[in-house]
Amino acid sequence: MVESVNGGGVGLRRHPETGSHLARSAFLWDADHLLVQYQPRAAPGAADEPLHLESRLFNLESGAEVDRSRALPLLMAADGPHVFAVENEPWPRVLVLERR
Repeated sequence: MVESVNGGGVGLRRHPETGSHLARSAFLWDADHLLVQYQPRAAPGAADEPLHLESRLFNLESGAEVDRSRALPLLMAADGPHVFAVENEPWPRVLVLERR
């Protein structure tokens, strides 16, 4: 949930029951789809779960969700046959992956 703080600033706060979602990435997957990745955050006092990314693919024309995954790394862009991923472990790096 995003709310105005002190005259125009934006802050992120967790919903007391459902937690929140931190946007990590959004870009055109291809001419017809948008890929959005976010990181769910648990509600305060909830059992800590391992951090993971939710990836969702949306149709640009209809807005319908086409697919979702928890298996993808943090992706930043797609260009033709390549997808660019970012990892911080074991060291910071950008990976150039090939779509199949």
